[in-house]
Amino acid sequence: MARTRRSHRFTALKVEGGILPPDFLQTIAELEAPRQASSDYGISKSLAIKEELARYWRIASDLYSAYAERYPREDLSPRRVGVSDWLVPLLRSVFNYDDLKKAGRITLDEREYRLTHHACGSSVPLLLVPRHFDMDKADRRFGHEGRRQAPHDLMQEFLNAEDASLWGIVSNGAKLRILRDNPSLTRPSYLEADLELIFEEELYPDFAALWLSIHASRLRSTDDTPSDCIIETWREKAHETGERALENLRVGVTESLRQLGNGIVQHQDSKDLRAALDKGALSREQYFQQLLRLVYRLIFLFSTEERNLLHSPEATEEQRKVYAEGYSLSRLRERAERRRHYDNHRDLWQSLQITFNALARGAPPLGLPALGGLFRSDQCPDLDSAAISNERLLEAIRSLSSFLSGSALVRVNYRDMGTEELGSVYESLLELQPLIVANATHWTFIFLGDTN
Repeated sequence: MARTRRSHRFTALKVEGGILPPDFLQTIAELEAPRQASSDYGISKSLAIKEELARYWRIASDLYSAYAERYPREDLSPRRVGVSDWLVPLLRSVFNYDDLKKAGRITLDEREYRLTHHACGSSVPLLLVPRHFDMDKADRRFGHEGRRQAPHDLMQEFLNAEDASLWGIVSNGAKLRILRDNPSLTRPSYLEADLELIFEEELYPDFAALWLSIHASRLRSTDDTPSDCIIETWREKAHETGERALENLRVGVTESLRQLGNGIVQHQDSKDLRAALDKGALSREQYFQQLLRLVYRLIFLFSTEERNLLHSPEATEEQRKVYAEGYSLSRLRERAERRRHYDNHRDLWQSLQITFNALARGAPPLGLPALGGLFRSDQCPDLDSAAISNERLLEAIRSLSSFLSGSALVRVNYRDMGTEELGSVYESLLELQPLIVANATHWTFIFLGDTN
């Protein structure tokens, strides 16, 4: 399933699929990615990148103002206004595609591709069209042999077919996308900038991040190999970092399951749960499945709280504040980072149960909708009626919310984590084989391969 995510810090930038992790845009914007010195962007060492960005912002804003004034006029050619007088100068004068040229007829394997321009030594194809074309709407003018095709799909098909081109650009003047060779035609992958929103709302940070990300120096290869360009090395580095973060998350989730599994089965107030396990009314596999659902309740709350998506649209600021201060998982994460809250009481578990019940049935005083699903009472019945100490619960939350990177404690970025990443973590957990070791005085929840 493809995912669409906006970076929390960038209103007008959108990442679809896996072209670049959204949080890597912030790394680029902060000039912390490799190859971001002034000279790497073709700027004199005596000039600061931030000063040049401000200059290019003024140039781009002037170009857009002229475009916005002219594109509604019916007496002017849409192609001239939208392409020749807007997109071409923007790409040449602002993003430094100085060798941008019109493309001739391109034919590959008897298929004609109606692209409009190329740049970076012809290695970067472009399809620049007037505003009235929707980049995702099929049109005969972009198809082949009578079939309809959307501008985006035309570019993607060309990139997949042409070995000499790895990255391409599509724009209709209102939005601009950068695409990469992508084997899947059914799972779109691109970085999109809403140009209209950037300039109408004067979103300078979004413009700066876009400029730093798609400047011609990022796509231009240093030799004849299209993969030898900076944006490709960024992509590889970002995905390596993402894989390490996912592996850390898998480790954290597994440890959280251990903490919850032991904390619940061993608590003095979990007698009914132990009796059910002892009699076989609750199997170890069923116990594990309930633990998985509990962990995913917590992950769901982390993700929705960080994205500010949990409440009903009509929820008031006061309702959101009451939830944040008294019922949110974020407050427990803050406590988990301070060990003075680690004790043997069970009040934090009881308060968490109130949150779960509110999400199952809805809680208008807190601005919470009735979600049901994962929070229904039949999803974790044996756990919900058991208990766990504050210490074990906070250890589990700490394992879910942060990991050690060297000597530093790093928070898991649930805000920008997509369903594919979470799905891969869930699949890895299904390979775990739970065991419950019990004797007359002690119960232990472990996984096959753990040292008991």
